[in-house]
Amino acid sequence: MNIDFQELNKRKIESILFVANRPISLKKIVKLLDLPPDTIVSAIKTLNEKYKREQNAFFIEEIGEGYIFATCPEFDDIIRNFYSLEEQMSLTDLNIEVLAIIAYNQPITRIEVDAVRGNVDSSFHIKTLLEKGFLKMVGKKIVPGRPFLYGTTKQFLIYFGLKSLSDLPKISEIKEEFKSRETKNETDTLPGFE
Repeated sequence: MNIDFQELNKRKIESILFVANRPISLKKIVKLLDLPPDTIVSAIKTLNEKYKREQNAFFIEEIGEGYIFATCPEFDDIIRNFYSLEEQMSLTDLNIEVLAIIAYNQPITRIEVDAVRGNVDSSFHIKTLLEKGFLKMVGKKIVPGRPFLYGTTKQFLIYFGLKSLSDLPKISEIKEEFKSRETKNETDTLPGFE
């Protein structure tokens, strides 16, 4: 397949803007591609015409003295909903700590999670993880008081890119990682894995 020079330039511009997470100045694109500014501006205009003709959901926008890919205004609502969902799915460090303890020790009660964390109350974090769909109640422990047992969900696997719980890093691997960090003067504290 023989790509002409103009087409190659358009692809180069697309690739730079595609990976950018902020507007890239015309000056920077000129420097990266060693092309005249008017060639770049013309290529961006041609790309936008192509995107419009093909009814794509995105275009290249000039903003903040630079260029960046943007979605068409008619998709503002769905993008806003997506970011709202992403925000709902985000986890704090303490949420991750509680989630890790449960993932490696499930099924486990809240009191057992608290004990691993040094008798720190985990109620709020477990409630949050239940609401976000990362945890579920998997039964009750047969002891006085019959406390709930918690385990991870399919959402947990999807979020962390795991096929199954067996894909979790082994405790020995985690300990080894922390040992190597310790030699670099980093902290070696991972609750529940002493």
